[in-house]
Amino acid sequence: MQPEQPTSLRTFLILWIGQMTSILGSEMTNFAITIWAWQIAGQATPLSLIFFFTYTPKLVAASFAGLLVDRWNRKQLMMGGDTAAGISTIAILLLLLTGRLEIWHFYITAAINGLFGYIQSLAFSASMSAIVPPRHYTRATAMSSYVTYFGSYIMAPANDAAVLASVQFAIGIGGLVGATGLSVWGGPKRRIHGLLFGTALMSLGKIIFGLGRVAWHWMTAGFLAAFVSPAIDSSNQAIWLSKVEPDVQGRVFASRYLIAQVTTPLGLAIAGPLADYFFEPAMMPGGSMAGIFGGLFGTGNGAGMALQYSLFSCCSMLIGFGGYAFPVLRDVESLVPDHHA
Repeated sequence: MQPEQPTSLRTFLILWIGQMTSILGSEMTNFAITIWAWQIAGQATPLSLIFFFTYTPKLVAASFAGLLVDRWNRKQLMMGGDTAAGISTIAILLLLLTGRLEIWHFYITAAINGLFGYIQSLAFSASMSAIVPPRHYTRATAMSSYVTYFGSYIMAPANDAAVLASVQFAIGIGGLVGATGLSVWGGPKRRIHGLLFGTALMSLGKIIFGLGRVAWHWMTAGFLAAFVSPAIDSSNQAIWLSKVEPDVQGRVFASRYLIAQVTTPLGLAIAGPLADYFFEPAMMPGGSMAGIFGGLFGTGNGAGMALQYSLFSCCSMLIGFGGYAFPVLRDVESLVPDHHA
């Protein structure tokens, strides 16, 4: 017997307001920690380690969190995630007030927040189909995943105008406007278009970004790319919510995250050496690629990374358009029945 489907967004909106407040506070705290760590250490390595200790527990948690979310009370898991974040923030505050705060304390709190934050996020995602009517999946996903993220992305740096770059602000505004518009509109009727065509459009914006040489160019391209971005993940998530049975969504979503993200460290490991030892030297005056691409990207410091960024964005655009060539992907919404049908 199929469970009764929700008929309104009332429950979701109540939960969303609480989650928005929690995420906003967490992002502002993370921003402050990043600035503090940079001011104290003056090096990139401590910042990289903070990101490492935040990211790694998420991958570890993905191996067991799905089963946990499917078998335990999801509301309690979300409350546990908020509680862990609150305790770690209070611990940092107490260490700061007593003059005992050191950089390694951030590594511990980053790992705790990464672990419990991922479980909280997974529990929230897996609860969507129980509190959101199917026709509102894209709208609700846009609200939960992007309005909170881009809102905190803008508001946290806004507290320190000296640090905020105009380009970053434009990207945040673009994402916020796009997410808000998508939340009101509800997304395309065929969600696969939001995923595939959206990927192609966002990649085009990134290509234009790579071609830019002045701030207004980067701001415009960044705004446009971020404006399209909410449609991609929201449409993708809405498809998964529609097709996967609610009682196994935790395991399926965790497996999807693990498969999608496990290659990220490899990508980061490759991108750096490619930039330092191939693209940057090749785009220096007289370099092997300067004569070919110098007219578009210029030459000298940064030109190689701009070329690299644009080339990989071209690959992403081809993937977006290329998805239409595969019927099993293009027609997935009709080929795979909805779990609530």
